[in-house]
Amino acid sequence: MKIKKRYVVIVSLILLCLRIFWLEHDVPNWQIAYYTPLDEGCYAMQGMYMARPDWKGQIDELGTEGLKEWNSAISFSLTLCTALTMRIWGNNYYGLRMAEALAGIFVSLIVLWLIYQQRKDKNWYWGYLCALFLLAFNFSFLLATRIAEPSVFRSLLIMLGVWYVFQKRETSNFGILGALCTSAVVWGYVTNVFVFIAAATLLGYLFFSGEKKKAC
Repeated sequence: MKIKKRYVVIVSLILLCLRIFWLEHDVPNWQIAYYTPLDEGCYAMQGMYMARPDWKGQIDELGTEGLKEWNSAISFSLTLCTALTMRIWGNNYYGLRMAEALAGIFVSLIVLWLIYQQRKDKNWYWGYLCALFLLAFNFSFLLATRIAEPSVFRSLLIMLGVWYVFQKRETSNFGILGALCTSAVVWGYVTNVFVFIAAATLLGYLFFSGEKKKAC
């Protein structure tokens, strides 16, 4: 049975990674996605500048200088990753969207790993499959991992904080957790500020439950 479970895990992860392919497909209609190719261009513009300075004249012709600066300033992770992937894959949809696809895979792996770690002494298998199904067929998550916009980077930076809490629950350093929360806001998206509420709630719980050493 263990061998069968391993095969299922391997095959399911391969299927999850298949979202890297067909990145060149068009964004769904506005009525479905509430998103347009122009939005992708605005979010990715600063990354394009960093990847290929010689594109500056073509990018400036779009006439969206204000949007370029504003969107890039609130999602540095998107900007840097887009610049890197466009340098590697070039001026095409794979260069534009590969960063989101890879970030989505990392988010999925963290979620699945946490489920396994928390339930490895019990029946982790069904929880794993349920999470995998939700990650593979959730339209919002699927869309976020296939177009150039910062939502999946918001998720990735938050999940790194969650992973740290679960992995270091006995020796959590709240300085590191605070740094991860800050990076989720500064490097992810400004609306990730709610992660500080979760961190403060955890800190308060540890303090008032008598585990003051863990809260320090």
